[in-house]
Amino acid sequence: MSKKKKWFSYIFYCLMVTAGFLYLRFPSDVIKDYLVSTANKPNIPVVLSIDRLTPWPTLGLKVEDAEVSLRDTPAHTLFKADSLIMRPEIWSFIKGSEKYCFTCRAYGGHARGCVQFRKKDMTPPFHAEMELKDVQIGDHEYLEELAGRRIQGRLTGNLYYSGKTDNLVNGDGGANLRLVDGAIELVLPLLELDSIAFNQIVIDAVLKKRMITIARCELSGPQMKGNLSGDIGVRDQVEKSSLDLRGELEPFAALFTSAEGSSGAMNILKKRLKRGTLNFIIRGTLREPKIRFI
Repeated sequence: MSKKKKWFSYIFYCLMVTAGFLYLRFPSDVIKDYLVSTANKPNIPVVLSIDRLTPWPTLGLKVEDAEVSLRDTPAHTLFKADSLIMRPEIWSFIKGSEKYCFTCRAYGGHARGCVQFRKKDMTPPFHAEMELKDVQIGDHEYLEELAGRRIQGRLTGNLYYSGKTDNLVNGDGGANLRLVDGAIELVLPLLELDSIAFNQIVIDAVLKKRMITIARCELSGPQMKGNLSGDIGVRDQVEKSSLDLRGELEPFAALFTSAEGSSGAMNILKKRLKRGTLNFIIRGTLREPKIRFI
């Protein structure tokens, strides 16, 4: 038993020394440059930048301060992570594909998921899945610019997508999302309200053939509740995507109390209410939506 313990100690010591040398002599800069150059191929519409890269247990890599931006407009940051841990799924390489899983801290929350390339060398097509938890979307600057209004809240949910890296809008995907404790800025003030606070927004949507179908979008808050459904025709320039949505709102007493100073608009609102609800349609584009009450 004493000899076995001795050999175990030697082996453990050798492993620790080897791991230490690998960490100290790890070619972080070389691997970082390789990842950036591989991800930033000319046919990919996004650009990746990495500040720091270090090794991580289980054959993984830890990336700090990573950013993904649009190639045509580098100032538009699509995603920014404080830290990102990536690791390959070894069995996927044996089967002839490449699968990488990740966990990251971003925008005050966490995300985890996997990306699988069906061919080698990270070429299209690919499939991605991601789970979000307590992400503060109010910190996402590009989302505000894309939507044309400020949206705040904590986002939790799941997303999946299958497509090609050189033509993202033609892929298929879906999302099941839950946004809580936030507010949506109104482009045009409603009853002297600049924004609508909500307790929760639940969204179920599917992307197929350049069309996002919103099967469910339900809002509940202190001033009103409502629902929305319809289609969004996705364009190459996402902010120009066309809207064809229909919904209804059910205002609460708190909404009328907060709008006491706009009696004229309040009377118009009361006349439009049918069975306690206000129906509306949304046309136009994602950047410039046009709302009409019916």
